[in-house]
Amino acid sequence: MDDTTRQPDSEALLLLNAGTASLKSAIFDACTPLPAQRPLWRGSVTDIGGADSRWRDSEGGSSDLAPAADPFLGAVACLLARSEAWLGNRTLRAIGYRLPVAGGLDGAALRLDDRSLDALEAAPEPVPRYQRDALRMARVVAARWPGVPQVASFDTWFHRTLPLAERMLPLPHRYWEAGLRRNGCHGLSFEYLAMMLPRRFGARARGRVIAAHLGSTASLCGMLRLRSVAVSPGLSPADGLMTGTGAGALPPEAMRHLLRELGDTAALDRLLHEEAGLLGVSGASADPQVLLRRETQGGPAAERAGAALALYVRQVVREVGAIAAVLGGLDILVFTGGVGEHDTLLRQRICAALGGLGVQLDARLDASNARCISPAGSTVTVAIEATCEEWVMSRDCMVLTSPLAHPATVRGPGTPVA
Repeated sequence: MDDTTRQPDSEALLLLNAGTASLKSAIFDACTPLPAQRPLWRGSVTDIGGADSRWRDSEGGSSDLAPAADPFLGAVACLLARSEAWLGNRTLRAIGYRLPVAGGLDGAALRLDDRSLDALEAAPEPVPRYQRDALRMARVVAARWPGVPQVASFDTWFHRTLPLAERMLPLPHRYWEAGLRRNGCHGLSFEYLAMMLPRRFGARARGRVIAAHLGSTASLCGMLRLRSVAVSPGLSPADGLMTGTGAGALPPEAMRHLLRELGDTAALDRLLHEEAGLLGVSGASADPQVLLRRETQGGPAAERAGAALALYVRQVVREVGAIAAVLGGLDILVFTGGVGEHDTLLRQRICAALGGLGVQLDARLDASNARCISPAGSTVTVAIEATCEEWVMSRDCMVLTSPLAHPATVRGPGTPVA
C-alpha cells in the first residue's frame, strides 16, 4: 500500500454494518469536511454461524473464521482486529453504525451513549434481530475504544416522509400508539440513491422513481421529488419481499397454521428467517446464481430451482406494479444491492414482466452491467446504481462530531419521543 492511503496521525472513520448473517466494515478518511464517496478499505464476514463463515477484505485478504461460542461476537472480534490493523497510526474520529429502526427515539442520526443504548435495547418488538446484534457490537466497541464518539444512523429516517396512509396498519388505534407501523427498510441505501440519481438524470430524477434494493434482504421504495412515499415492507425487513432465506410477507392464516404446527414463536422465527425464501422453496440454495445454474440441469431439482426464482421475480414485479400505481406511473426504475447490481438474468426476467409499465431492457447493456440498461428513448429509464450505505453513515459521523455543527443538528444523548 502506498503512503497516500495510510498516513500517520491522520483521522479516519470506522463504519460497522450488521446484516442477517453478515457483518461489514468500512474505513473512510476524515480529513476533509465531507468524506470521499468510496472508502479507503472494506472488510466483511459472511455466513456468520454457518459452515462457510469467512472473512474477506478489499485488498484480497481472506480466511475462514474459527468456531465461536457466540458466532456474531466472534465475527465482531475478527473484523475489529482486522480494521485496527489496517488503521495503523490513524486516529479514529468516530465509529458509525447502521440501525434499521429508531425504536422510541426520534429517528435522526445521534451520538450513542449508555442512555441512548439503553433506550434502543429497551425498544419493544418488532425489532430486527440484527439490530439487537448491532447494539451488542456497540457495547463491545465502546469498551475497546473508550472515548471515541459512536454514532447511529437509522434506516427509518429517510422514510419519515411516508404519508400516514402508507405507515398505518389496519389494526385498532392502540397498536399505532404502541408503535406498530410500517417504517420502511434500507433507508440509508435509498438516501444515497436519492443523492446520486439527480447527478445522472437531472430533473427526471425528481419524478416517479422506484428503487429496488435486492440483496440478502430486499425492499422497494417509491419516491416523488426524491422523497420516500411508498415502500414494500411491513413492520421490518423480514416482511415484504422474500429473500434468500426469508419468507417475506405471509397470509395470517399461513402464520397461524405454522404456529400451531411448530408450537412456539422461536421455532416460527427460525423457519421464517433462516429456512424459507429461495432456500426453502428450492431446497438447494439461497444464492440466485446457484439456482440459475441448477434450473438448466433438468429433473425435479431444476423444477424447484425454477419455481423459487419465478416466485422471487413475481413478488418483485407485483410490488413494482403496486408502487407504480401509487406514484401514478414510472419514470425511473433503479436496481441496487448485491442481486440488483450484479444479477443480469434476474433483472431481465423482472423487466420483461414489467413491459406493461413501459419498461424495456437492452440485453447487451444489461449483460455488461452498464449503469443505464434501457434503450435510448425508452419511456422508463432503467438504471443500476451501486449503493453505499457507509457513505451516509460517514457523513452523519462527520456532522455529529464537527465542532462547527449547528446545535440543532448535533444530537446529544438520544431522547425518547413522548
